[in-house]
Amino acid sequence: MNHSDRQFEQNSKSIQPDPAGYQQPNRNIQGSEYQSYENGYGQAPYIPPYAPSYYYQQQMQWQNGYANPYQQYSSPQMYTTQNTQAYYHYNTQETPKKKGRTLTVLAIIAGSLACLIVVSLFFIGVLIPMLKEKLESDYPYAWQDWNEELAEPIIKEDDYPPDSSITSIGGSAPVIENTINPVPEIAEQLSQSIVGIDAYMLEDGEPSLYSRGTGFVIHENGYILTNYHVVVEGDTYTVSLEGDDTLYEAKYVGGDATTDLAVLKVDGLNLKPVALGSSENTKVGEMAIAVGNPAGANANLTGSVTVGYISYVGRKLSYNGSQQEFLQIDAAINPGNSGGPLLNSKGEAIGVITLKSLISSYDEYGYPINSEGLGFAIPIDTAKEIALEIIRNGSLKRPGIGILYLELTAEEAAEQNVVQGKQIQEFMANSPAEAAGLELGDIIIKCNDVLLSEQDILVQTIQSLQLGDTIKLTVWREGQELDFIVTIADMNHMVVY
Repeated sequence: MNHSDRQFEQNSKSIQPDPAGYQQPNRNIQGSEYQSYENGYGQAPYIPPYAPSYYYQQQMQWQNGYANPYQQYSSPQMYTTQNTQAYYHYNTQETPKKKGRTLTVLAIIAGSLACLIVVSLFFIGVLIPMLKEKLESDYPYAWQDWNEELAEPIIKEDDYPPDSSITSIGGSAPVIENTINPVPEIAEQLSQSIVGIDAYMLEDGEPSLYSRGTGFVIHENGYILTNYHVVVEGDTYTVSLEGDDTLYEAKYVGGDATTDLAVLKVDGLNLKPVALGSSENTKVGEMAIAVGNPAGANANLTGSVTVGYISYVGRKLSYNGSQQEFLQIDAAINPGNSGGPLLNSKGEAIGVITLKSLISSYDEYGYPINSEGLGFAIPIDTAKEIALEIIRNGSLKRPGIGILYLELTAEEAAEQNVVQGKQIQEFMANSPAEAAGLELGDIIIKCNDVLLSEQDILVQTIQSLQLGDTIKLTVWREGQELDFIVTIADMNHMVVY
């Protein structure tokens, strides 16, 4: 899965539904944990080997190590088996030597501490960057380091013209005789409908493999549905079929960065589209079949099949700056599975595989605990509507103002001695709200002069506007009410990958 199939899950109880691309950060999650799930759903953020904690533990061991030897020189118990004269002889005649030994011990301590500091600085300044560079060079997918400043979003231009004559997508379900175990028949009959996707970047005019993912045919004319993050940085694309060593050229039709969906097209092939089922009718406990092109062993693994169950329906996650719903599954998902179909026992696509959570929590030492069986798919009811729109009209445009906010209730506002409203927590890249003068911590209290505490119309108002329209926002800042005029822009040009 490209970008390591970014991993993140927010506490849905503290996030209000926000289809326009606004999110409320989870107040119950600490900053480092909150960031670790916002990568996506390409990949886990780089987690250094906790150099400060390592240094602290070594320092404590070192202190314990020198405490006992120092005590044996000051303890009179060594001489209790001798006479009193010998004891006093030690205290009077050997005192200068004791002072010398003390200075020696202190010198050793200072030297050891200096060496430890030098080694720690070397570890932090040299070894960790070397380790990170090694991991990046060995790992074929880009990742987001949350310690670095966010990059500018990539604006992907369409390579293939839209076709408004297409009014429906999807094909016929496979014929299944063995209903007890339908997986073999499904895998065989859909083998030529699920493709591997390679995205290349041009370097000095030569294509270089950037990412590998999966897609599936949704129209007989060669339209293929996949994830946006699989193709976003590609300049050219090829697709491969199981059992066929030929690489077929594909063109980029369009995409939607917010929902992480994109469409490619291959000309000249007679491909059978996958049947599209209903995610709305999907139930927890149903069979979930994932077919994809996982990256592994430096080989093309197109057509790999894993089987599990639907773990949850309608799982709310914060993804690409907005709150979205996913199908949660326990079938094995690996890098390269991104964009592949999630199938039910009838062989119908009920979702588009897009995410896997790699980290479930952290142990007592701060090290990550790997998660198992936490995969997520975009519901097919959402995906097919967006895919058809892309085919007919090209890449989607989503109106937004590029903010992430926290909903402050009247009770919470009273506790903090502020006003009720939507408190801005973060700006997205190219945020028109930030460009208009809004600041972090501002509390939005009115939209077009309507008090949001009485009528919450912010999201609905923004969704009803066109790109280039304006909206009036009134914010509370340090006891003052300030008005700003914000221009509506495309949310898909604010998403960071």
